[in-house]
Amino acid sequence: MSHAPTLSDALAGAEAEKLLRDSENYLRELIASLPGIIWSARPDGYCEYLSPQWYEFTGSRIGENLGDTWTAPLHPEDQGRASEAWKNAVTERCIYDIEYRIRRHDGVYRWFKVRGRPVRDSSGNIVRWFGTCTDIDAQRRAAERLGLLSDISSRLLAADEPQEIIDYLCHEILRHLDAQFFFNYLADDAAGVLRLNACQGISDELRPRMETLAYGTAVCGCVARDGNMSHRVAVQDDTAVETQFIRSIGVRAYCCHPLISQGRLIGTLSFGASNRDRFSDEDVSLMRAVSDQVAMAMQRMLLLKEMRRQKDEAEAASHAKDHFLATLSHELRTPLNPIMLVASALVKRADLAPDLLQDLEVIRTSAQLEARLVDDLLDLTRITRGKIDLQLDQVHVHQAVRYTIDACAAELPAERKPLILTDLRAEQDTVLADPARLSQVLWNLLRNAVKFTPHTGTITVRTANTDGAICIEVIDTGIGIDPEILPRIFDAFDQGSPMVTRQFGGLGLGLTIAQALVKLHGGTLSAHSAGRGEGATFSIRLPLHVPLAAAQEPDDSDPGVAGPRHVVESVLLVEDHVPTAAVLKRILAAEGFAVEHAATVKAALELARDRSFDLVISDIGLPDGTGRDLLPLLRDRKIPAIAVSGFGMESDLDLSREAGFVAHLVKPITIDALLGALKRVR
Repeated sequence: MSHAPTLSDALAGAEAEKLLRDSENYLRELIASLPGIIWSARPDGYCEYLSPQWYEFTGSRIGENLGDTWTAPLHPEDQGRASEAWKNAVTERCIYDIEYRIRRHDGVYRWFKVRGRPVRDSSGNIVRWFGTCTDIDAQRRAAERLGLLSDISSRLLAADEPQEIIDYLCHEILRHLDAQFFFNYLADDAAGVLRLNACQGISDELRPRMETLAYGTAVCGCVARDGNMSHRVAVQDDTAVETQFIRSIGVRAYCCHPLISQGRLIGTLSFGASNRDRFSDEDVSLMRAVSDQVAMAMQRMLLLKEMRRQKDEAEAASHAKDHFLATLSHELRTPLNPIMLVASALVKRADLAPDLLQDLEVIRTSAQLEARLVDDLLDLTRITRGKIDLQLDQVHVHQAVRYTIDACAAELPAERKPLILTDLRAEQDTVLADPARLSQVLWNLLRNAVKFTPHTGTITVRTANTDGAICIEVIDTGIGIDPEILPRIFDAFDQGSPMVTRQFGGLGLGLTIAQALVKLHGGTLSAHSAGRGEGATFSIRLPLHVPLAAAQEPDDSDPGVAGPRHVVESVLLVEDHVPTAAVLKRILAAEGFAVEHAATVKAALELARDRSFDLVISDIGLPDGTGRDLLPLLRDRKIPAIAVSGFGMESDLDLSREAGFVAHLVKPITIDALLGALKRVR
């Protein structure tokens, strides 16, 4: 049964309304005092409330972003994933936790951490969603800046060409700054201008206007001139001449940094934004840090380019020097070749008068000395440039000593030959060495001893074992070495005094080369003398080599191991030096060979087409090619070939072997060397 409202009822109702209003005001004030944004949504996800902070931040009208339009102020890149994550949370009835960017009223996007949770009734049903949006832009951008700077640093350090990643890095910075333009200029101090290296945000039609900037023009030119950073704000309101171009392309905020490393201007790096009037202090700090790193990287790039340029120039000079030395060697050796061949052939003639034989011997030894001087110069060049390649093998030192003594004795006339004795007492004499180079060392020491020892004196070669090594001593009773000269006895071109050079000749390279070759073998070469007139001792010390297994060497005299012999009757001689060709043809004919001569590759091929040959003897340098060009063209004939050339560098010998020559004789050659090579082929 109803009754009319009483005064007390009215008072109670008014009190309740007042309490409700007070509660709403309290909640409103509480929400307004909170630093973040508060929001709520219906159970189905429909946004029904956004706190005043939302509207203050975004500049939206009250009630504008309710419902499904709450994603409108979000960054376009974030809208899709934010909406999808919200739908998933509503469907799965789980907590909504995400980070995305929201546009501020001035157009700047800031990062927010957004979190929402469902409110349930006593039955567990969702009756409402409550959530917050917390500004984490400073923390997020600080972490991104650290990550970006770390990434930039590692990429710049790892890149061989930092320029390859400048575009990538600037694109990443533009994305981080939410900017639209960047310009990278490199300084050309000689011309006093900046030259555009990379850019983004302008059309291809505008680029030519920006290709070159004189110091002091435009913002970048002023920064290059002054060496100071320039941060231009509200560019569209700026009337300065230097901002005219960036105003014309819509830039509103612009920051340009000089790229300076070790006090040197490398260029400039600038960034521009068309969506706001200024960059934040954090943005400017990031750009400064990036500019410093780019400056150091570009300095490194310029240094690397300069190093590569110098390296290329040095290599070009080295190749030119190699070519010059090879050509010089060839040109010096070639005229000596017929002299050496004729002289070495005639001294074997028993029917010639003794005085004529003596004159021929002088000619032969003089030509040989000239060739030796050329060899010494080339060897010194190879050694100083580290281009000596050792072909290591097991070598018996005593055998090498005997061979070298025999070779040395054979070259000297009896009246100039001192007595050479041996005292080979070392029980172990196997070393790991290049046989040719070890013989060269022994040859240089023996020739040196012979040179400074009168024919009435003696030279003794002695060996002994000591501490896992073999010591080889060459002891002479010659003129000796002054104490003040001894410390520099191994210096190149130093023979102690002009008197020694005038009396004995030579360039003073033999001992230098010998010591360098011994060092390459892991050994030492030293000299000792009690003084002038007391003779000299040169001591080689080489580490012994213990063979892994004793291999039985084949006995060439045993028919059971002899291979099939190649019969040589006809020879194709390819030589463009007329005197050398004439002498070689005459010597080969005297040895019973049928010889056909060609002066060019073309002529040699024509002769080879018309008849067959058992052997090819070819020069390397020919008017229309090289002997190495000729050999592959004759390969189907399977003709063995010997190279006879004035080119005698290590690389020349290697190339001849690769081309298929069985021997490479370096001009000038003796008849014995030629016949020895022929013997190996036959």
